[in-house]
Amino acid sequence: MSVAGFVLTGGQSSRMGRDKALLTVDNQPLVSKIASTLQTVADPVILVGHPEKFRALPWRCLSDLRPNAGPLG
Repeated sequence: MSVAGFVLTGGQSSRMGRDKALLTVDNQPLVSKIASTLQTVADPVILVGHPEKFRALPWRCLSDLRPNAGPLG
């Protein structure tokens, strides 16, 4: 059985003041660390957020169907 994994990369980061997904952890963006870890148990791994932000990363990125609606949107 194949299992897909999705990483929600959106959010306005209003309390953080900057994009959490792009924070550096272990010399890589947080989103890369999470997606790499998820890739050990899921295939494909797909990012959900703003594709233009993550164009340089090796994972496919889909836009939110309902932007600014949070994870339930």
